[in-house]
Amino acid sequence: MDAPDSSLSIEIRSKSVEQTLEPLVTQITNLISEATSPSKRSGSKTTRQKALERGGNAVYQAVERFVTVGEELGLTNPEVFDDMTNACTEAREAALSIQNGVSSQEPENEDLAQGARKLLSAVTRMLLLADRVHASQAAESVKRVNTVLAQIQNASDLSKFVHEFSELGAALVQVGRTTGERQNDAKDDVIRAHLASHRSILERSTSLLHATCRSALRHPQTSSSLTARSQVIDMMSAALSSLEKLLGGHIPTIPHVDTAHHAIVQLERALDENAPLSELLDTLCETTHDFTDSPYTNHDERERVLALTHLCCNEEDKNRLRNTTSALRSQLESIARNHVVDLTKSEIIADVTNAIAASASRADEVSTKITESCEQIVDACTLIRHVSSAQSHLVSIEHTINYIRSLAPLMSSCASTLARHQDSQMAIDSFDACVSSWKAIVEQVMALLKEIVPVVYAGHELQAAARVVDEVTAGGESSSINQESRQIVHRAKTMSAAAFSVYLFTRGEGPLRTTNELFEHATQLASDGETLANEVRNLTVVRGEIAVRIERLEGACCKLQSALCTPSCGKAATFNKVDQVVTRVKLLMQTVAQLVTACLLIATSPGNSKTDIGSLPVGLDAL
Repeated sequence: MDAPDSSLSIEIRSKSVEQTLEPLVTQITNLISEATSPSKRSGSKTTRQKALERGGNAVYQAVERFVTVGEELGLTNPEVFDDMTNACTEAREAALSIQNGVSSQEPENEDLAQGARKLLSAVTRMLLLADRVHASQAAESVKRVNTVLAQIQNASDLSKFVHEFSELGAALVQVGRTTGERQNDAKDDVIRAHLASHRSILERSTSLLHATCRSALRHPQTSSSLTARSQVIDMMSAALSSLEKLLGGHIPTIPHVDTAHHAIVQLERALDENAPLSELLDTLCETTHDFTDSPYTNHDERERVLALTHLCCNEEDKNRLRNTTSALRSQLESIARNHVVDLTKSEIIADVTNAIAASASRADEVSTKITESCEQIVDACTLIRHVSSAQSHLVSIEHTINYIRSLAPLMSSCASTLARHQDSQMAIDSFDACVSSWKAIVEQVMALLKEIVPVVYAGHELQAAARVVDEVTAGGESSSINQESRQIVHRAKTMSAAAFSVYLFTRGEGPLRTTNELFEHATQLASDGETLANEVRNLTVVRGEIAVRIERLEGACCKLQSALCTPSCGKAATFNKVDQVVTRVKLLMQTVAQLVTACLLIATSPGNSKTDIGSLPVGLDAL
């Protein structure tokens, strides 16, 4: 038997492979646990043995179904035939070994464990090979589009172009379907972002290709119309080439860029660890240069950034330095948001259209205006990158910058063609297609900002609320209060720590890595909030301010639970749900701080024996 392909990575990158393996892993684990458990061996051997035999047979039958499908896949795909045959043979032998092992009177633990490892390894290789075949089929559809693109570029008359373009449409539909499946199946957010960006370029470029090709066929003597067609085809070819590499398992590397967000995170971490700050402060100052050097940053914003940066570099008190870096972060996010808003107010389209209508000789002016507008969008993207924490956002921003830099010269070419043929419908359609893509890219930048900044702002407010709870409970721990009251303080501190983990999630840090983990964490927070309200209420009959605070806390818990029950199918819905959950957690922690503060103020106030006992938890009135 040939050795298995050592180049096949066992790393699982597809959600479908994990989901397919999970029930088999559970079935094998339960079977072996049952067979080797000492507590089970004292029972009726006949009954137990029959159950084990049924379990072993079920595992063998399940594996046999896997193997049958795998062998058929190997026969129809010669490139994986040898590897698939080896994996199928190994899986069948391992399943038979497990079946025989659990059916014996005294199963050997080591033999069963070894058989389980071999079986899972073989089945995993089979699934990865099947995944490779699927990726290869997707790559073939990409190659087909490249072939049709070359034929379109060589089309010399309209009828041939129409025929080739209809073939391209069918091929692009296939690429969209297969790459969409790969995107949804990818476990890695970065890979999903790369696939989404390249698929988006292909989708936008289809209308551009149709318009520029018709313009080139209508005006073959105008060099700018031929250039525009070539530019669109080059954009599509580059996207297709990148897609093909991604489908082949290549993971692109993102050029490292020091961002303001990363610099502030490193500085805050150094403050917590009492590490040297000098180099980190220098890096932070350098990352703010993109904000202060931008021609689109107004004077007041620039002065505020410079002042906050100066304070950071000269502040010796760590608490004040932490507050200053937080203020700087908020200021940088505000500037990034303002730059994106300014894009929506740009009159570049009207300016270019007016220049075209005025005179064909003003082509240089048109090109200059387009270039300037391109740089404004790139500038906004650069600032968004500085305040972003997620790698997937950095990937999307990088692709957006590359796309707008490709779109700008294309738009100049189409504008030049229109300036020379202002009555040509083909030239008008070509320029209009560029305008539509230009507007779409501005909307995409706005969408990126909405994904990044709102959650960040909510996260900062949540951090502030958690810190208030910490400060309040720190005062409670230092007070001479009884055990029941300390329980309330301890509960509030636990919730504060949990809320801080939610805040770290908004920065792409901390123990919470996925949205599901965030939602589970928030569910526990809501439960803890209800428990805290009950603990305060059960200590005595409450009235007045304490009763109001308890009602507000229970309302905040209810709102958080309502947000957690919201269905989230798709990227946009999931993002909105995360935003709602973070905001509701912030509200919850604010009400916790208010309740605990009210209790401690009453408990520690001088002469509180004269206070209405109905507004105090039991124990707090005895101080």
